[in-house]
Amino acid sequence: MPFAVTHILVPIVIVDLIRHHILEKEHIQKHSFSMWYVLIAGLAGLLPDIDFVVQWVYNYLFSTNIYIHRTFTHTIYPVIAVFVFAVLFYVWKFKLFGFTNKQYSLLFFMLFAGFFTHVLLDCSITGEIDLLYPFEETSFCRGLIREDISGVKLAGLDAILLIIWLIYEEQRHKIRDFL
Repeated sequence: MPFAVTHILVPIVIVDLIRHHILEKEHIQKHSFSMWYVLIAGLAGLLPDIDFVVQWVYNYLFSTNIYIHRTFTHTIYPVIAVFVFAVLFYVWKFKLFGFTNKQYSLLFFMLFAGFFTHVLLDCSITGEIDLLYPFEETSFCRGLIREDISGVKLAGLDAILLIIWLIYEEQRHKIRDFL
């Protein structure tokens, strides 16, 4: 399973590249797609692992030792649900709590980006998820890294991604000005 840094950085990088290289060329105004949405996508990349917290709390409260990680939150259903909400908010015209339907739609598209990349990373790197759980407990994924050596390689992947991202941010945003 990829570590937290990978789950956060991959959606951040993808969404930021889309924001910078595609949407800016289409003359989408920056204030309508702020960096806050990029941050939300990154945080959403970690959201499917909320089942760890639920598992810890449940095991503590009930003195059990159940394992629920990679069950419901690592299936295709939350990914589809978030995408459907994003599309519904996009086509449904309304204003709620001072935000427009387009802003809600963009929020749900960022959640979709985070959820989708999380499931894709877990599926492609370690291959240990059941996409159709609880209806089908067969993994459709094939991991690229064997589990017995995954810790070292995944820590290395985290380090490489973080260094590349920091270099990109330094080149693009001059982050040393903030230090």
